[in-house]
Amino acid sequence: MYDTREMEDKVHLQFKHVAIEELGTSGGFLKNLENVNVQVRLLKVPDGISGDFEVDYTTTLPCVRCLEQVEVKLREKYHLDYVLGRDPYQKTESVNLDPRDIDRVYYRGFEIDLSIGIREMIILALPFAPVCKPDCAGLCPVCGRNLNEGRCACQPVKGNLFKPKSEAEPRRKIRAAKKK
Repeated sequence: MYDTREMEDKVHLQFKHVAIEELGTSGGFLKNLENVNVQVRLLKVPDGISGDFEVDYTTTLPCVRCLEQVEVKLREKYHLDYVLGRDPYQKTESVNLDPRDIDRVYYRGFEIDLSIGIREMIILALPFAPVCKPDCAGLCPVCGRNLNEGRCACQPVKGNLFKPKSEAEPRRKIRAAKKK
């Protein structure tokens, strides 16, 4: 939380080695965050405070092909407006958001929660499908061996993800029988 009562027109804050607990989250896919360093630039604006965040951090995620842990280093920038007042959409069932509504946080009183912007930026910056290396061979679909460590003795599977071999062959035979 940052108290805005004594805030100057512009403020530059730096936080080094932020702990995951300080971001208001515990565990999950964020449990492996390390070396979280944050720079925040706050600027007073007529309806609240404008914040520019820059976060750099390291985390480990599983490779989507072979499931080995991948170290990911990220540096991201993010903008968030803290608007003084109540959220006009808080009790609305259906909302048509304006693009500028996405980067807004409403607050009341004199304190703003900086962890909201930091947490959102970290989550949004995580890679969707991290791989350990561009040519990762993945796992054998039969025995599960990591093919980056060497080949296995399994026979290649015919068919594909959408037509497994066990389903593809009988359908072809049925279609061929119907044509006769």
